[in-house]
Amino acid sequence: MFRKFFKFYLKYYKSIIQVFLVLFLINEVLLLITYREQSNVVHIVNEASKQRLYSKQIANLILLYQNDLLSDLSELEKVVQEWSDLHNEFYDKDSTISKISYDSNIEGLVIRINPFYHDIYRNLQIILSSPDKDHSKLINELLEKEKLYIALKNEIIDEMASNASLKSRNLLFWELILGTLTFIG
Repeated sequence: MFRKFFKFYLKYYKSIIQVFLVLFLINEVLLLITYREQSNVVHIVNEASKQRLYSKQIANLILLYQNDLLSDLSELEKVVQEWSDLHNEFYDKDSTISKISYDSNIEGLVIRINPFYHDIYRNLQIILSSPDKDHSKLINELLEKEKLYIALKNEIIDEMASNASLKSRNLLFWELILGTLTFIG
């Protein structure tokens, strides 16, 4: 029995090795693709977290300004610019980030978050352009919109993490299948 099995292997040795190599290469390509996607997701989540941080910094600086504890608005201007630049990069359809991260759920969240961003940004520009005026109403509106902006930003980050987790599970599934086929081969 062992001789038959051994003869079979000798007869088809070249084909078996070729199948093994093809499975190995497929496995490596899948690993490389998934590794790149995961690296990009980590970058995207970090960028989204920066946006949350900037948004919170803006809210804190606005509260200081509202309570007359912030006389120089240059720090607020700087944070607003960084927040705006990052937002534009994050939601620009042609940016590297959006090409990697968008799916239909994230697209829907982006559509929902953009009006809050624009309202907050508009109010900030009004405040920064005329800091001596009373902006109590604008500040209160800005702070309310910021809370909603942060909630949606958290949903976007959670959705991205969920997508990354699903891709990891899919990779594990295919790794198990390819590993099993390779072992059998």
